Order: sequence, then structure tokens, then C-alpha cells
Amino acid sequence: SFTDSSYRNRPEYLYLEQLMLSVEAEKKTTTKGLFLPELRVGTHGSYFGGVFSPLNPTGIINAALIWDIPLGRFIKKGSLKQYDAQLALQGIQMEQTKEQVNAEVLASRSKISTIKLQTQLAKEGSEFAEEALRQSVARQELRTVLPFEIVQAQEIYIKSKLDYLKSVASYNKAQYAYYVATGNNL
Repeated sequence: SFTDSSYRNRPEYLYLEQLMLSVEAEKKTTTKGLFLPELRVGTHGSYFGGVFSPLNPTGIINAALIWDIPLGRFIKKGSLKQYDAQLALQGIQMEQTKEQVNAEVLASRSKISTIKLQTQLAKEGSEFAEEALRQSVARQELRTVLPFEIVQAQEIYIKSKLDYLKSVASYNKAQYAYYVATGNNL
């Protein structure tokens, strides 16, 4: 549908996506990381020698491979369950965000169609008021107009033009709300 990609550009969804990736990477340290040994290298050097032979320079290099295997991880798998629960929670939050974004997009589309109809009606009203003003001016030239009829026609025309301009502004705001709801930058 049209909202499939809307949520992908939203910052709150991108945040949750990166958070999920970080939890997955952290989970890998407890699964794949167990089988990788840690290499430790140490050195020691002295220009004046050791304790028993103080005049001979000495140097030592030692290296070790160390596996850190927690037995609780193999027996209960507690940390894996925690990571799985965090991943499930992140998945639920991502789905909620998708639904929220979809609701915002649908609401903004609905608002656009409603305001578009309102704008069309305001434009028609403005055109009718303009025609009424024109007829009043024509009647004034024929001297068949009442004293305040032109003033009233002008007032109605101005109000209808203002209503049209307000509806155009509302339509533009609704278009911008839709633009933002679909994940575009502000």
C-alpha cells in the first residue's frame, strides 16, 4: 500500500530499528563470542637486569589464549532469554510505530480530501458573491439599488474571499502534514 515506505523514513522507526540491530549484535557476543578465545600478550623489559643478576638487561614476552565460558549460559540460557525478550519487545514497538504512522498518514489523507471539498465550496461561494456584487454595481448604474445593498454585497464578497483564502491555507497545512507523516524531512 501507499504507507509501506512511510514509516521507513520516520526517525522514531529508524531509532527502534537501530536499537534492535544493537541488541542483535550484543546477543551475538553471548553466542558466537563464546567460541572465540581472547589473546593476551604481555611484555616486560629492564636495562639493568633482573633481581638476581642486576647488571644484565632482561626482557620477557608472554602470550596466552583464554576462553571465558560461563557454565550458567549453557545450563539455563538466561542471558539468551533476556536478549530474545528484548528483541521481541523491540519488534512489538516497531509494529506499534508502523501502525501509528499508518494512522497518521490515513488521517492526513482524509483531512486533505475534506479540506479540498471545503476549498471547492468556498471558491464557488466566492464566485457567487462576486457575481452578486457585479449585479449590484450594474443595478446602481440603473439607479434601482437600495442604499446599503452595494455595501452588503461588498461585505459578503470580502467574507467569502477570506473564507476561500482560509480554506486554501488549511489545505496547504494538510498537504504539509501529509508530507511529514509520510516520513519526509521537516
